[in-house]
Amino acid sequence: MIKKKFSRMLTLILCMIFVLSACGNQEKPEASQTDGNTATEGKETVASESNTAADEENQTADSATNVDWEDMAEIELYFYCFVPPKDTTHVEDAINAITEPQINTHVNITVLDISSYIQQIGIMMSGGERIDLMMTGFASASYSAMMAQKQLMDISGYLEDYGPNITATIGDMIKATTIGDAVYGVPVYRNVVSSNYIYMRADVLEDLGLTEKARNMTSFDEYAEILQAVKDSEKWNYLNLNLYQEGAGPLQPSASASGKFSDTDAFDQLGDTLGIVRVDENGKVSLNMDSDAYKASAAMIRDWSNAGYVYYDLGGTGGSCEDYMKNDALFSFISPAEFGAENMKSAAAGMPVVAVEIYKGQVSAEACTKFSYCVPTTAKEPEAAIAFLNLAYTNPEINNLLAWGVEGVDYEVVDGVAQYIPGNEEPLYHLFDYSVPNQFLVYPWSGDTADFRQRSEENLKSAEVSKYLGFTCDLSDLVNESAAVSNVIEEYRNQIGSGQASEATLNEFIDKLYSVNVQALIDEYQKQLDAWLAEQ
Repeated sequence: MIKKKFSRMLTLILCMIFVLSACGNQEKPEASQTDGNTATEGKETVASESNTAADEENQTADSATNVDWEDMAEIELYFYCFVPPKDTTHVEDAINAITEPQINTHVNITVLDISSYIQQIGIMMSGGERIDLMMTGFASASYSAMMAQKQLMDISGYLEDYGPNITATIGDMIKATTIGDAVYGVPVYRNVVSSNYIYMRADVLEDLGLTEKARNMTSFDEYAEILQAVKDSEKWNYLNLNLYQEGAGPLQPSASASGKFSDTDAFDQLGDTLGIVRVDENGKVSLNMDSDAYKASAAMIRDWSNAGYVYYDLGGTGGSCEDYMKNDALFSFISPAEFGAENMKSAAAGMPVVAVEIYKGQVSAEACTKFSYCVPTTAKEPEAAIAFLNLAYTNPEINNLLAWGVEGVDYEVVDGVAQYIPGNEEPLYHLFDYSVPNQFLVYPWSGDTADFRQRSEENLKSAEVSKYLGFTCDLSDLVNESAAVSNVIEEYRNQIGSGQASEATLNEFIDKLYSVNVQALIDEYQKQLDAWLAEQ
């Protein structure tokens, strides 16, 4: 553990300097700042104002990050992706060339595929293995699940001493990971307005004369008609029609979709990434899986499976959905994405896709905590972990290294947009921009315009904000119930999401949730939400 040496007065002075100063390196995409907790037209402020100044003070602000340890600190950083890069050493070296001189910290990077990440992170922490900084994900590696298991450290004191850039950048998004005076994570600063889309190969649609029909779809019945047309086509019937992977499909933790897109039942899940919580506009909390909307969506997917429309790859062995398209093995898939989904997925798939929005999301606690950087209770260097994040949230070079790799080796920049280097379309390192601390500092990828990040940030600022943002439920007294519920969900989630589960299996799933006392969790959410609303 690093011994603190800062005086409180010096820390306060530094915080004021950081908040009032821009912190971007203007040779890369522009950094962002926030005014802190302010209100605009009665709505929560969830993002910072873009900083467009290009003076000397801004260019050197990152180097002003102060630390108080003389010996080189070393942190273990873990995050995940669908297909791990072939090599991280050169990226790690480039990041350490920045962090070692600026914050006297060496960063060791481990990138796991998502399935391994879910399986291993909890086991590692239970065994006391060292993880200083990690990104939350899905299932047992989600923010809510790890909070319930008391696996995350309160970093409020470290943020105050070593993280002024972080809090200045993300503004009120920090409320999503705050309980009382304690802070248990830092939301990735990105466009958290996630909508759900159907993605279809544009070349297939064009060949079958279905492009206009696809663009104007308003219901899942019309989507099923398109799937059937592809299935009946002699030219394209070799393609898998719809790919299910964990986290994809019409059933999302915050929405259940079936029938007309406009009738999608979207709701705030109060930060619960297990997907058990739904809350209506009147503040009534209930079990998501026991709702009519959830059951209707599960029945629709079951019909698709029976019709031969659904192919499932539960372990992601064939790569991401985009990889399946790139390898000429898939026609369509359904998954959430943020602003610019069509260009983003087209670039990832290596071919044009048509993206049709099913429903639009809102800024919610779940959206903010879906991808958050947290310090586990097994961390040995929490101060250095926060100091690294503090640097990363305002340093474009670190964010681009984590997302795209080393410029000139893994990618190149042409007219302000990143792209593969011709002849090296499968570089040693290439990830996604959602896995970095500050998405708005990352070069747009090929297919987007150079001003894409600016437009995306503006989209975030104009989004609808959930009336429940800022509410966080403390389930620390229900650790056993949370673990039991998580185990049941893991047992049934993919069966239902891929359409393999019969109606009897779905009912069995719901009954088993109640048998492990899921109602205690729902009741606790209701109790704490009622108390929170009474204070507003």
